[in-house]
Amino acid sequence: MISLTKNYAMKTAEKLLCDLELYRSSLNFYRGILECESLPEEKYKTAQNKIKYIEHLLSSAENALCLLDETERKVITNIYLNKEELYDVCEECSLERSSIYRYRTSALKKIAKAVYGIDDSPAV
Repeated sequence: MISLTKNYAMKTAEKLLCDLELYRSSLNFYRGILECESLPEEKYKTAQNKIKYIEHLLSSAENALCLLDETERKVITNIYLNKEELYDVCEECSLERSSIYRYRTSALKKIAKAVYGIDDSPAV
């Protein structure tokens, strides 16, 4: 388990969620590179490794989202994937802003633990 700073797990999970669309487009990019017939062997292997890494990261993120309860998933989906404003998320989930923040924090910690094995709880 890694525990570097107080909010390390949350920041790591948050970055992953913000970059999911970038990872998906990168996956398409690297798959397109593999179709090039004149690609040197070293670059071909590098592209294959990148594809494996990105596929693993995307599947891990999808699996982590499945671990969330319904409210956490809705909050995370609306904030990070749909890029909705906090006011709209509050209205859609019928929750106060402070409750949205609590659900978001709980979900981010679960995602970080599922994807990276990172836990912010202090070591005993």
